[in-house]
Amino acid sequence: MRRVESLVLLDRNGETVSPDWRTGTATVLVFLHDANCIACRSFSQSLASLEGAFGEWGARLWVIWRGQKVPDGCPGVADPTGDARRQVLDGDSSGVAVVDAYGCVVHRLGTSGRSFPDPKELVAMVKGMALACPECGIADGGWASLPGTPSTSGLT
Repeated sequence: MRRVESLVLLDRNGETVSPDWRTGTATVLVFLHDANCIACRSFSQSLASLEGAFGEWGARLWVIWRGQKVPDGCPGVADPTGDARRQVLDGDSSGVAVVDAYGCVVHRLGTSGRSFPDPKELVAMVKGMALACPECGIADGGWASLPGTPSTSGLT
């Protein structure tokens, strides 16, 4: 796993913002094309509609647009230099990275030549992270009895 360094991004007002890895929560970083990409606009709006579902599992969602501008009617911040995108995705294409509570990339989904992942799959990823034991990755405690949680019976 690779730890993400500080990302320097711009909000709609041109103020510098950066995800804080010290909050102890997972972060979903979604890197989109520029404001002219209709597919990216649609995807960002799909994500915005599920922002509460990400928050339910303690995850933060950052929608990051290439260039200086965030399109009107879309959530997000701008990556004017492209440095954040290149650091996390190792390139200039669009993609998604799921970062754990310690700032380490645990899932990286490139979209070069493919469509964006289903936003509900991203919610499922952060749900799995929230339910997993930090030491062994197996769901434990009271969460283990929830429907859809892998069984831990027979483990010692």
